[in-house]
Amino acid sequence: MDTKALRLDMRVRLMGALLTAVSIAGCTLDEQKAPGLTGPSGWSTSIAVTAAPDHIVQDGVSQTVVTAFVRNASGAPVAGLGINWTVEASNGSQVVLSTPFSVTNADGKATTIVTAPPAPATVPTSPVKLTISAQAQGTDATTVADGFDKFKMSVEVELVPPSGTLLPNRLPVAAFTISPPVANINETVTFDASTSTDEGAICDTRCTYVWSFGPNLTTISGKVATRAFAVPGSVSVTLYVTDDRGGTSSTSRSLTVTGPVAPDANFSSLPSTPTHGVSAVLDGSASKVGTGATITQYDWDFGDGTAASSSSAAVNHTWATAGSYAVILTVTDSLGRTDSQLLVVTVQ
Repeated sequence: MDTKALRLDMRVRLMGALLTAVSIAGCTLDEQKAPGLTGPSGWSTSIAVTAAPDHIVQDGVSQTVVTAFVRNASGAPVAGLGINWTVEASNGSQVVLSTPFSVTNADGKATTIVTAPPAPATVPTSPVKLTISAQAQGTDATTVADGFDKFKMSVEVELVPPSGTLLPNRLPVAAFTISPPVANINETVTFDASTSTDEGAICDTRCTYVWSFGPNLTTISGKVATRAFAVPGSVSVTLYVTDDRGGTSSTSRSLTVTGPVAPDANFSSLPSTPTHGVSAVLDGSASKVGTGATITQYDWDFGDGTAASSSSAAVNHTWATAGSYAVILTVTDSLGRTDSQLLVVTVQ
């Protein structure tokens, strides 16, 4: 075979080999399949929880039916699965469950019944809600973080106070007037609590009233009270108001009682330097008190262990021995007020 024919034969054989390889490769690619899914897997079970109704009257008898729907990964119901039920009230009330445990039926459903707690004394300041939870029971293999604990779902039910439940009690607002606003001694003063309110309205007979007058804390009851004061000065007046539901508040004001100037004790010794064994005169006539009152009593402490009381301004006294004596005069006026003066008397 000549060289030209040999070359042609080799080209034909090489082309055939290439076509065969391509054919084989095409066959192999057509027969490949996607690899199966691999890796960790866990429960694909789902739980949905509903309550009917989701608002119940808090009267101690109303109920709601709570249902747990359990489905597997394909959406088919899961029967025979244990469900643990728990319920908590947002205000800490004790709530009754008909059963704390139930088992799903052929439809994948498990139910419990929740009974409302007793009626509240007053309307709560914020809605009270029950949180009812369904938790699937599992095997030891499913009670880990990705198992049992994962399959817990809840639903909320709101408690509605019964019709006529009292609103929360607002404290009364104590208030009063004083007439006259400035009083003289022994003048009758009227204290009137008619302006006190409760729940935004005049309290009147729904409230009780107690008055306290300082500093001796004398008390008087009644919406309107009267009192006279024998001594001038500033008097603290406090009103305590209690409403028909036990709420209490108070308020205080000061009353000025005018009257005579308080007494001022003043005395002298005649002679100023007495002689022991000789009677001396102690004269308290320089003591004074405001107009409208009188000094009714003079009490003497002679500093030598003796004393005397008199309605007269002057007394006689004899010191048995020479020395210096701290003599004290205390005067009392017709309003019961007192004042004292100390004078050191030197006796020869």
